[in-house]
Amino acid sequence: MNEDKIQCLHPQGKHAPAIAATTYHLFKRAITKTLAKEPLSYSLIAASVKEYFKKEKIAFEGSVGWYTETIKLDMEATGLIIAYMKKGKKLHKLVSSQ
Repeated sequence: MNEDKIQCLHPQGKHAPAIAATTYHLFKRAITKTLAKEPLSYSLIAASVKEYFKKEKIAFEGSVGWYTETIKLDMEATGLIIAYMKKGKKLHKLVSSQ
């Protein structure tokens, strides 16, 4: 059975993979909920996504960190989140929460 895929984008125009739509939406929802509270570094986003999966009892086989990074970059490329530097740290925030 072929599952629909979403072609991810990269903010610097680099090649990005196509990801199963269900996986894409799962991670996008987790990242959005995580960043709705406050701007975070990538490592805190990844830890929060893992915590979200644990809290929601979502079993995921695969690299949570890799999918988090790939979909975070896609969200940057499509303008849903922005990355910026603050006190030497790269932070990410939702555009709608400015």
